[in-house]
This record gives sequence, C-alpha cells and structure tokens, in this order.
Amino acid sequence: MILICIILLVSETSGTLNNESQLTPAFRLTNELLDGYSKWQIPILEDGQSTTIDYQLRFRNVIQLDQVSQMLTSLVSISEVWRDPRLSWIPEDYEGVSQIRLKPTSIWTSDVILYNNGDLNTGIRYGVSVKVRRDGTLRWSYPMLLRSPCLVKVTYFPFDTQSCPLTFGSWTYPAERLNLSNTLSEEEAKKTFQENGEWNLMSLKGKTVIQTDLYSYNTVVITAVIQRRYDYYLVNLIVPFVIIVMLMALVFLVPVESNEKIGLGVTTQLAMVVYLLIVSSMMPSTSSEIPLLGIYFMGSIMIVAATLVVSVCVINIDTVNITELRKPLPRFIRSFFLQKLSRFLAMGDLTSDPHRLREKLKKRSRKSDKRGGNGVKNPAFVMETLEASKVQDMGQQMQYNSRYINSQISHNTNVSTENNSKETTKSSQKHPPQQSTIDPRPFVIEPPHIAIEPPHNAIDP
Repeated sequence: MILICIILLVSETSGTLNNESQLTPAFRLTNELLDGYSKWQIPILEDGQSTTIDYQLRFRNVIQLDQVSQMLTSLVSISEVWRDPRLSWIPEDYEGVSQIRLKPTSIWTSDVILYNNGDLNTGIRYGVSVKVRRDGTLRWSYPMLLRSPCLVKVTYFPFDTQSCPLTFGSWTYPAERLNLSNTLSEEEAKKTFQENGEWNLMSLKGKTVIQTDLYSYNTVVITAVIQRRYDYYLVNLIVPFVIIVMLMALVFLVPVESNEKIGLGVTTQLAMVVYLLIVSSMMPSTSSEIPLLGIYFMGSIMIVAATLVVSVCVINIDTVNITELRKPLPRFIRSFFLQKLSRFLAMGDLTSDPHRLREKLKKRSRKSDKRGGNGVKNPAFVMETLEASKVQDMGQQMQYNSRYINSQISHNTNVSTENNSKETTKSSQKHPPQQSTIDPRPFVIEPPHIAIEPPHNAIDP
C-alpha cells in the first residue's frame, strides 16, 4: 500500500514538471507579473513622482446635436497611456517576448470619467485588453459613446458654428497623485472623423486645466468646434420662404373686381406662419438669443399684414359711392403720394396741376434761352394743352358738383316722401295729402363748352 502511494506521487510530480515545461513564455510571464500584484494600488514611480496619464481623444462621429435640449451625442475613441514599474520585465528571460495583453480588470486602471456627462448610461469604458510593453508602459484604447451638454448659439442659424467642451478628470485621485496630459496633435485627432450629413468638424483642441475644489484635480478639456451644413435648410426652408414673400407683391397687381386680393394675402400669411412654427420647433426654449432667421420671418409676416390692411383700404375706396366723398384729397397726401413717392418709384410727378406744368415749361424755356436754343418748339401747342387741361379740370369739378347736388335732391325727396306718408296715415280724413314741392327730377349741370383759340405768340420767359 505504501509502495502504491509512492508510485502515484512520483507520477503526479513528473506530470506537473512536464506541463510547466510545455507553457508558452507569454503565459509564464503573465503569471509571474500578476503573482502578488495589487490592482487597488496606484503605480509608484522610482523617483516618487505622481503617475502621469497621457489622455488622448480621437473624434469619430457626431451622432446628434439636440438643439432643444442642448445635448451633444458623439462617438469617440480614447487612448490612455501610463507607466507601471511593477509590470516590467527583461525580454531575454522569456524568449524575447516584448509585449503582452492583459485584461483591464486584472491590473490597475484610472478612474478618469467625463465630468460634464449628461447621461449615466453613456461614458462607459468597454472591456478592451490593455497592451503592456517590456518597460512597463501600458496603452489602453477603447471606444466610448458620450452625451454631454452643449450650449447652442442660434443667432446665425442655419449658418452657425457650435463649440462643445468635453471635460475629463479623475474622480478620486488629486493632482498630487495623478497627473493628466494631452499630447495628441489636432491633425491626428481629426483623422478618424467620419463624414457627417449635418455637421463638419472644424477643430479639436485639448488643454490641461487644474480645477480647485476641496482638493486640486487635474483635468483635460477637449473642445470640439463643429459647423452646420446649411444646404438642407437653404433648399427646404429659406428659398421657399423668400419666394412666398416675393409672391406677396402680386397682391397689388390683382384687380379689385376679381375679389381675390384678401384671399391671396391671407393664404400667403398662413404659409409664412407655418414656416415660422417649423423654425421655432428647431430652436431651444431660451430668451438669451433669438435667431436672425426668426426675426426675418416675423418681419415678413408683419409686412404681409400691412399689405392686407392696404388692400382692405383699396377695396373700400373702390366700392364706396363717389357722391359720398364730401372733401377733396388733402394737400399733404397729394404731395406725398403723387409727387415724392412717385418720384422715388421712378414714375415722375403724377399731379395734373396746370400751373405746375406752366412753371415747368417756363423753367425749361429759360434754361434753353441761356444755352442759345429753344426749349419749347411749338409754344402755341403748349398753351393749347394748358388751356385744355384747365377746361378738363373745370369740367370734372362741375360734374362732381352736379352729382353732389343730385344726391342731395334725391335725399331730400326721399325724406319728404316719408314724412308725407306718415302724416297722411295720421290725418287722412281731415287734411288732404301734401305733395312735395321739390322737383324729383335730377338737376344736372352741364359743363360749359369753351372754345379756345390757340394763341399765335410764344411763351414769354
């Protein structure tokens, strides 16, 4: 029995020696490095300095920039590089092995997180292996989905540029124990960026900032500057709205008799309101900044509203009876619309005042005489034109007076007829019915026919 036990013990010992001789050098190296290794202890360098981590961030894509909630969702690739003297070895002792891979759960890793994290479900580091070199340098590269606040500036929407900072730092180790740095160049950080349909990555700059609270913490602030691609908004939002505003000018060309002035104006204004609602739904609910595009939309709606008011006034003037116009056009309105505004619109002077025309002809004749020429080649024709315009104005005024008198006579006749009918019903037996003494026939004043002979002398300048 004792002999059998000795034989079994010898066989097990020889098997174990054979298995150890069959292990790879990398496996033996890993077992020896992790034997007695404490992953809860931060690496201590030979000179007693704090552990330095080179924190490198490469931007991969902009997933979404929610302008209403002002949150940026991005996909990045992060690399952490530090040195741990406990994980160094001599390659010749392990058949020239100079690099191995270890699980991040088996060694010490930093607790660097995103300070301005907007979602607890993002910013998680995935279990990617850590590369370990022979001198104890470790490199841990992993992808990360970030969701961070980003103050959206909407003044120049959709031609805007946004700046979104990302702040990384240790949650427990102060600056005396853990130091963060960023040595990655901007060109290298932008190489991995994938083309986005809405945003372009303009710059990606990183800097080290020490934040002082109860303790001093070393942080790395990486600022991503992104620019919006405005082609979509230009084709689907701005150009259609400008066309609608230009169509609003056609309201003044629509005849009053068609009864479509107000309908066209209201339809155009409703379309503008819809576009304004689309823009407001894209913007954050803040009063700090108002987009210039929204101001333009609101101003256009106000202009359209003013156009509707003018159209209503035009329709009212067109439908009112001319006999109800008791007063002539005020002088300042006549001067503003028929002289100043008409000149501004390159329509010339629209007034038909013969005295003003006479003064113009005299001034032109004086200028021509000073130059040695004749300003008016046919003065008789000019005088005939002036006198004819006078007669035309007199005829128009007399026709207006005639219509006004006829309207007053008709009004008095109707009033007298109503009074006589009332009195007749009250005293039909005692008094005979009264008849109106006013002739109901309209009193028409014909304009005089003035024969004008053209003078045979020139205008005296």
